[in-house]
Amino acid sequence: MNIYNKKLFELLYEKKITIDELKKKFDTQGKDLTSYLLESLKNAKSNHSEDDVESIVILIFELKEIKTNDLVDILIELMSEPWHYKHEDITRLFQKWRNPKTISVLYETTNKSFDYLEYDDSYALAVKCIWALGDIATVESFDKLKILSESTNPIIKENACYQLKKHAIT
Repeated sequence: MNIYNKKLFELLYEKKITIDELKKKFDTQGKDLTSYLLESLKNAKSNHSEDDVESIVILIFELKEIKTNDLVDILIELMSEPWHYKHEDITRLFQKWRNPKTISVLYETTNKSFDYLEYDDSYALAVKCIWALGDIATVESFDKLKILSESTNPIIKENACYQLKKHAIT
């Protein structure tokens, strides 16, 4: 992400501008917004820039005019990366978008552990992934939930069973 946009995010974090002001002033360097965000996420991934991933994901949540399908693949890739802290937020985007392309990574992430989540004995990331799978609501997502419903982890099992019951899947 360019220096100007990074400064805008600093101002946002310092509560000196609003998200709406940031969106109005955001510089896409002559590209359409989705292309700019995609390129920025790819650069953030190659540079292991957790700050850029954080800022871009925050912005994606606030935007309605982006083409979400164009961003799914890079966000799927970022779900496997241990150097950032936005896995839960990316999962929330996947839940919001309900794109079946995310089913495999959501399922795989239920069984991953990242160092920064070692303290989390409530398995919040896994639970968010399970709820996203439930909201995607396809045969494939329900198949993954069925597998998770047999987990030896009681939290994963309980949430997977809840999602299956909620959708009347047996």
